[in-house]
Amino acid sequence: MDGERYDHDIVIEAGNVKKRKKGVSKRFRDEYGHTPLSAEEDIPWGGTRLIVGTPARGSGRGQPDPQPPKFGIARLGRKPYARFNLACAAKAVPIPAFAEALGSRKPQPKKRTMKPTINNPTKPYLRAYTLGALVLGAAVLPAQADYKSTVLADGPAGYWRFSETPVITPAPLMATNLGTAGTAENGTYTGSFTRGVAGVLAGSTATYFTGGAWVQVPNSPTLNPNPPFSVEFWIKPNPSPGALTCPFSSTDFTPTPRLGWLFYADDGYSGGYVNGGYYFRVYSSAGTKAAVSPAGLLTANWTHVVGVVDGVNVLLYVNGQQVGSTPWSGTFTPNTAQAIGIGTRYDAGFPQDGTMNEVAIYASALAPSDVKAHYDAATTNASGYAAQILAANPVGYWRLDEPIDILPVAANSGSLGPSVNGSYTYSSTTTTDLDGPTYPGFEATNTVFEPSGTNGVVTIPPLNLNTNTVTLECWINPSGTQPSYAGILFHRGGSGTATGLDFNSTTGDLGYHWSDQANTYGWDSGLMPVDGVWTYAALAVAPTQAVIYMYDGTNWTSATNVVSHPVQAFASTTQVAADGSSGRFFSGLVDEAAIYPSTLTEGQLRTHALGGFGDPAQNPPILLIDPPAQTPVGTIYTTTPFTLTSDAYGQPPLSFQWMKDGTNIPGARTFTYTKAAASIGDSGSYSLIVTNAYGAVTSQVAVVTINPAVPPTITNQPLARFVYSGGTGSFTVGAGGTTPFSYQWQHAGTNLPGATNATLFVANCTAAQAGAYAVGVTNVAGGVLSSTATLTLIVPKAGSYEQSVVNDGPIAYWRLNETNGTVAFDYAGGYDSTHVGGVTVGQPGPRPPEFAGFEAGNDAVQFDGTTSSSSSPGLSLLNNRTNFTLCGWINPGVITQGGFFGQNDVVEFRFLNTTTIELWTPHGSIDYTVGSAITVGDWNFLAASGNSTNLNLYINGQSVATATATATSGYGSSTSPFLLSGNTSGNGDPSLNGLMDEVAVYPRTLSDLEIWWRSILGPYQTSRSTACMLLARTVPLQRHS
Repeated sequence: MDGERYDHDIVIEAGNVKKRKKGVSKRFRDEYGHTPLSAEEDIPWGGTRLIVGTPARGSGRGQPDPQPPKFGIARLGRKPYARFNLACAAKAVPIPAFAEALGSRKPQPKKRTMKPTINNPTKPYLRAYTLGALVLGAAVLPAQADYKSTVLADGPAGYWRFSETPVITPAPLMATNLGTAGTAENGTYTGSFTRGVAGVLAGSTATYFTGGAWVQVPNSPTLNPNPPFSVEFWIKPNPSPGALTCPFSSTDFTPTPRLGWLFYADDGYSGGYVNGGYYFRVYSSAGTKAAVSPAGLLTANWTHVVGVVDGVNVLLYVNGQQVGSTPWSGTFTPNTAQAIGIGTRYDAGFPQDGTMNEVAIYASALAPSDVKAHYDAATTNASGYAAQILAANPVGYWRLDEPIDILPVAANSGSLGPSVNGSYTYSSTTTTDLDGPTYPGFEATNTVFEPSGTNGVVTIPPLNLNTNTVTLECWINPSGTQPSYAGILFHRGGSGTATGLDFNSTTGDLGYHWSDQANTYGWDSGLMPVDGVWTYAALAVAPTQAVIYMYDGTNWTSATNVVSHPVQAFASTTQVAADGSSGRFFSGLVDEAAIYPSTLTEGQLRTHALGGFGDPAQNPPILLIDPPAQTPVGTIYTTTPFTLTSDAYGQPPLSFQWMKDGTNIPGARTFTYTKAAASIGDSGSYSLIVTNAYGAVTSQVAVVTINPAVPPTITNQPLARFVYSGGTGSFTVGAGGTTPFSYQWQHAGTNLPGATNATLFVANCTAAQAGAYAVGVTNVAGGVLSSTATLTLIVPKAGSYEQSVVNDGPIAYWRLNETNGTVAFDYAGGYDSTHVGGVTVGQPGPRPPEFAGFEAGNDAVQFDGTTSSSSSPGLSLLNNRTNFTLCGWINPGVITQGGFFGQNDVVEFRFLNTTTIELWTPHGSIDYTVGSAITVGDWNFLAASGNSTNLNLYINGQSVATATATATSGYGSSTSPFLLSGNTSGNGDPSLNGLMDEVAVYPRTLSDLEIWWRSILGPYQTSRSTACMLLARTVPLQRHS
C-alpha cells in the first residue's frame, strides 16, 4: 500500500459520526457491533473523530503532520475504548484491515507521493480523539516537545542552559599583600565581586563586593598583633536603610568572650549603635569596647575609616578626624584561628555591599597626624599613596586593584535577555551529560555546568524582580555530602536578602532561604536527592507559602512551608552552585537553571520534569484541580470579573481548550480562563480539555452563575457625632446591593484622602474638623451619596463631673445619656457601644441636688439583670496595656452576680456573687467582700486600675483593696469586645441588675487623689483646689441619709 491512502474518513458533527463512503464490512460489524451503513448515515459513535489513511508523499499541498501521534484512543460503539499505537513498527497496529472494515473497497493510487513520516510507510495511520479532545474545529494533537521549549513557554526571566563549550575560566587572581607579612598573606577573592571599578585614587581601580563576596585572608600571628595596632580601609558603600554590614574584621566567635576586632557600617539597623555611621568593636576580657561615630557619616561617597587600639583607648577616625573613642580595659586576645575578612566577617555574617580599596593592618598605633596624612594623600599624593602607606610598615596591605576578569559567558535564554547573562568564574566548566536519548527531552550533545565544589560558580547580574511570587528550578546531580546550606540557585546581597534554593544545614535535604528568615532556612523539607542521580528540583514561592518539588524520573515528591514571604528585590547577584557565603558551594553537576517572576503551578513544573525525563507510560494528561476552581467563589455579578483555574500535567506539550456548555470558547487555551466583565450570558457549565500526544482528558463541569448587579443603597445613614476637643469621632455607614462596595468620605463636600472604609475615624478633633460629613458608596452597578452627619465639638461645663473626666484624657467615655435608640455613643474615642437585650435608655441618672456635678437632666441606662449588655468594638482599649483605669457609676437594684464593665480574659470587673466584687486579670486578681461599701438603690462610684505591678479597687473614692499583679508586657489580650455590663468574665454572667452611667477608660493609672476627686465631683460641683482642701481636712463625706 506504499504511496496509497484511503479516500474516505469519518467525522463527528454535533455528537454523531458521519461516514462518507457506503458500506461497512462484516469484519467491522462483527468486531464493533455496527451494521453496514449507507452514505451519510449517522453513527452514535460516542464522540470520536477518526481519520484513516496513509500519509501522502512529496511536498506542497497535502503535506501531512510532521510528527503523527504515537497512538489514539477511540470510543467505538459498545466497545468503550480501543488504543492504536503508532509509535514504531514493532508496536504499530496494522490499520489496513480496520480501514477496509470501514468500507473502503480499494485503495486509489495518488498521482504523486511523499516520503512517509511514520515507521511503517506501507500502512495507513489512524488518529483518534475523544470528543473532549476534539470537538469540530479543534487542533490536532501536539507532538512531544523538548525540555527547552517547555520551559520557555512558561516565560522565565532567566534561563541558563550551560550549553557553552568549551568553557575555560581564568586562574583565580589573589588579592596581593604588599605588607611585611608577604605573599603568604595574599587573600582569596570569594563570591560575587567585580574588579577593575574606579578606585579612590585618581586613575586607580578597586573591587566592588556584593552578594556576600569577600576577600579571605589566611590567619597568621603577624596579622593579628596585640595592642598597639591599627586597621585602615577606604570604602564607598551602597547604603541600604535598615542594614548592618561588616567591611573589615578579624574575629573568632567560638570562644567566650569573643576574640579580635571588627568594623560595622550601621544604616539604621534595629540592633545597631548608630543610625548612619561606623563603629569599631574590639573584644576584651572586660567586655566589648566600641568606638562609635556620630550619625550621618555613612554615605555613598568614598570614606576613609581607621581604627586604633593603643592600649589606653579604642579610637575611631573617619575622613582623617577622630569621631569616637572609648577607654580600654581588660585583656585583648587576638584571633588565632579564623580568616581575616575584607567585605564580611569570617562567618560570612553581615556582608558589605559596596566598593573597597587600600586596606591595611599595622602592628603600631597610627598617630592622629598619620591618619590625617593618609586621608589627605588620596587627593594630594595619589601617585605616591602606596609608597606613603608602605613607609608606615603595615604588616598587611591589600590594594584590591587587581585587574578585571574576562570570564566566559553563560547565555540567558529568558525574557531578560543578555542583560543577565551569567559568568563562569574560576574552576567552572561544562561537560556532556543529561543527554538524549537517555533523557529524551534533551539533545544528544547536551552539556551541563560542572563547578569545582570549592569556588566555581556561575554568577548572574541583578534580576530586579521585586516580587514575592517567584519560581526557581534546575536539574542537579549531587556528588557526596554537601556543605551546610550549600547553594544551588541562590541570591545574596546585603543583610536580609539571602534568598534561594539550597540544602538544609543539618539534614542535607533540599531547603531554601527567603529574605534570610529563620522560618525558611530552618525548615526541613524532608526531600533528599539521591547522590549521583539526576534530579529535577524546583522552589515555588507565593506570598503565604513555598513549595519544594523533586522528581527523579520515578517519584514526584513535594513539601510545603506555610509562612509569609515578603517582596524580595533580587537587586544583587545570583549564583548557580553556591549561595555567596563562605564555603557554601554545591558539589556535583547542575543544568537548566531557570528563574520565573511568577509562582508556577505544580502541573506546570511536573510537566517540565516530564519534558526532560519523558513519560515511558505514555499517559494522557492528568488533572490536579478538578473541577476547575472559581475565583471569587459564589455568585458572580454582571460587569465583575471571574476566573476559572485548573491544573494538569503530562508529557509536553499540553494544549488546553475551555468549553462552555459543550462548545469551545475561542482563544481560551491556557489552564486559566478569565472573564474581565461578566454578563448574564456567561452563566453556564464550564470544562477544560487538556491534550497531549498520548490522548486527552476533560475536567468535570464547573457551574458559573451570573446575577444582575444591584446598585448600592444606604441601609444605615451615618449619625451625627458629638465629640470633645482632642477626642476621636467616628461615622459608620451601612449599604446594601451587590458587593464589593467602594467608599469615599467627604467633609464639607470635599473628598478626604484615604477615607475609603465603611467607618471613618476623625482623630484629634478641633474646630477645623467640625461640620458636615457624608460618604459616597459605589459598586459595579452605580453609586449613592449618604445624607450628611454633623460633627459637633462638646465644651463641658466648668467644674462639672464631665469636665473632670475629659481633662484627664480618657480614650473612651460613654455618658449613657441617650434617650432613644440602641447606640451608646463614645464621645472621646468613637468606640460606640450597641445595646443588646433588655436595656432601657433615658432613665434618671445621678442628678442634682444630691449629685451637683451633673446636669439636671442627666440620664443613664438600666440593665435587666439577665442577658442585657452593651458591646463596643474597642479591642485596643485594654489589649496589651500595662497601665489602665476603668471607672463609672452604678445603682444596683440588688447585689447579685453580674458584670460591670471590662473585657473578657483581660480585665474582668463584676459582682462575683451577693457579697463579693471581683477584679480579675491573667496576672492577678482581687476578691473584695462588699459589706456596707455599696449602697443598694443609690449611686455608687466604682474604679479599677493596674500599674504593671499592682491592681487597685476603689469604691466611692476610697481604695478598698490592692493585689500584686505583675504585667510587664500588658495585662493580656483577647478578641472579646469591651462590654458595658453583661458577661465580662466569660463565665455566663448575667448583666448588672440596675442602672449604669458615665463609664470611662484611661490608658494610664489614675492616682488615688484623682479617683477620690472624681468621686466627690459627683455629689459636689467644686474645683480641684477645693477637693484638695477637703482631702487635707479628712472630713468624711456623707452623701446618703
